[in-house]
Amino acid sequence: MCPYLLTIIIPHKDIPELLHRCLGSMPRREDVQVIVADDHSDCDTETLLGQWGFSDVAFCRTASPQGGGAARNLGLSMARGEWVAFVDADDFLTPLADGIIDSLKRVDEKVDVVYCAACSVDSVNFTTSDRADWLNKHISMYAQNPHEAEMRLRYTFGEPWCKIVRRTLIEKHNIDFDTTRIHNDTKYSYLCGHYADMVKVEERALCTITTRRGSVSRTLTEANKLQRIEVFGREDKFFEDNGIPHRYQIRFLWAQMAGSLFENRDTFNQGVRMLRSLGIKRTRIVKMTTKHVVRNAMVKAAKSILKRLR
Repeated sequence: MCPYLLTIIIPHKDIPELLHRCLGSMPRREDVQVIVADDHSDCDTETLLGQWGFSDVAFCRTASPQGGGAARNLGLSMARGEWVAFVDADDFLTPLADGIIDSLKRVDEKVDVVYCAACSVDSVNFTTSDRADWLNKHISMYAQNPHEAEMRLRYTFGEPWCKIVRRTLIEKHNIDFDTTRIHNDTKYSYLCGHYADMVKVEERALCTITTRRGSVSRTLTEANKLQRIEVFGREDKFFEDNGIPHRYQIRFLWAQMAGSLFENRDTFNQGVRMLRSLGIKRTRIVKMTTKHVVRNAMVKAAKSILKRLR
């Protein structure tokens, strides 16, 4: 029997003020294990936890800076809860979290993933942002079209937040996070969705997701673009191998290939070689890249026409 109902893992890297805010939102209850997984921060995070009064929070630290995926994997290795959830250090739980956690005790034993709604605000001024709209759209869709909403949650909701997963599912299928700089959560998300027996939709918001300037997810270098191509290339191949309709795949891969074709030919050529090494056929690369080049051109033309009509 698991010693905890839920394990909450918080990956952290040198944002102690925001980590303090995040920890302040955590429920202080005996059936919840909270783990701070530190990616070798410059600050002494473990000492800060004691100074803040969070000595009951478990702590682990990577041996060197390795990124959010490695930190999450390290935290996952310490998880002892029946369920596992991830909350980024710059996000925080809503006041409804306690009730959502209590409801886990009554979930059907065949349910492997619970998808919760989210709030979204700017991290500094707390004005409303649109970062959680994609998730909430599908949570709301579930009442009218449960099959379509479920498929989109399983395969297009690529973030780990507001996703509560049975630990046995993770362990059975050896699910973990990539150690890439960006999109390290993509594989974890679609594998949890794919292997889950049943899923449950929770209309209450579990987390408040923040938008923050300078965060890794908002910085796209040429190296990051190549990592995006690699991560979503592996997703494309997984979808093909497992008979998952490609319409449920996020379009980052082919949009990036189309963009790189004009913006940086070296990145495009490296991307082609990378996709070919993953087993993706040349005909698919040509077809999908061309499709998105045409789509981009049509969007630009439409914007130009609208501008002239004003």
